[in-house]
Amino acid sequence: MAGVRARTREVLVVFQGPHGYVSPDWYEEGPHVPTWNYAAVHVHGVPEILEAKDTFDLLRRTVERFESVRERPWSLDSLHDHAEKLAPHTVAFTLRATCVESKAKLSQDKPARVRTRVMAALMAPARTGRRHSPRRCAA
Repeated sequence: MAGVRARTREVLVVFQGPHGYVSPDWYEEGPHVPTWNYAAVHVHGVPEILEAKDTFDLLRRTVERFESVRERPWSLDSLHDHAEKLAPHTVAFTLRATCVESKAKLSQDKPARVRTRVMAALMAPARTGRRHSPRRCAA
């Protein structure tokens, strides 16, 4: 990329995947205590900050990627001048990974029938009306 400013200090970027509270009632015979299922990736590396033009190009490609599946895709080009003015106020970067650590705690030590019950409970609407999104954590 043409407009890149290198940084020399290593950073940590955390990608959090699906996660949710697991009630001991969802397991069978116990004793069990409440726990939390989750998936996460930690990526260490030195960031390279993109210049405004490259940031705008990245934003345009990102919008195109996610809008392409819609029946009537919206285009960043419809607000090109306004979006281009905003790009310098957005920080985009690339990261050359020096270390990648991942962890998933998804009740994988439990029998399949228990994992299925935990998944069903996580997918059910909670008292707040929200539901967790553990679809990618299916056993």
